[in-house]
Amino acid sequence: MKTLNISLISGAHRNGSRSALVARYLTELIGSADAVAQVHLIDVSDSRIPIYEEHGHLTSEQSAHIESIRSTLALSDSLVLVSPEYNGGMAGSLKNLLDFYRKEYERKPMGLVSVSSGSMGGINALHQMIEFASYVGAFILNKRLMVSEVDKAFDPMGGMISERLERNARAFTSDLIWLTQAVSHQKALDLHAQN
Repeated sequence: MKTLNISLISGAHRNGSRSALVARYLTELIGSADAVAQVHLIDVSDSRIPIYEEHGHLTSEQSAHIESIRSTLALSDSLVLVSPEYNGGMAGSLKNLLDFYRKEYERKPMGLVSVSSGSMGGINALHQMIEFASYVGAFILNKRLMVSEVDKAFDPMGGMISERLERNARAFTSDLIWLTQAVSHQKALDLHAQN
């Protein structure tokens, strides 16, 4: 039965980013799972996302957009972060967006995906995402998806051609759905016990 609501946050800010292709591929793959009712792709390249200030002054359009994302995150049963590795870390644009929220991550399954054109799969970006997810109280998915040599993973039209990426992405998706269902089931039991 299709019950799960999952959101992906694409941390790629540059035009033509291969990391964005990974995020779109995962959105389609997760969306095709039997248990998934909805998948939302939140893109940090959206120009309505301002630079974070704790007590900043946002335009009405920016405020409405930030609140729309807040609602999406709050209703999501799990989250997936997809980040390219920039200068040895996760994308600053991703961290900027994440900083607008906090309670939306607590006790929520979170899958982590790092992307690199090199052979190490963005391991430094992944470490920063692990630290962040741990700090905000998310349930970090044990299986991480590290995409190395991303330039070889897609054809010129953006179609995924890497058998290794497909295999690893399917295993990642399977584990994400399992953890999301387990946590959702427990939350339902907790809610029932409180009533």
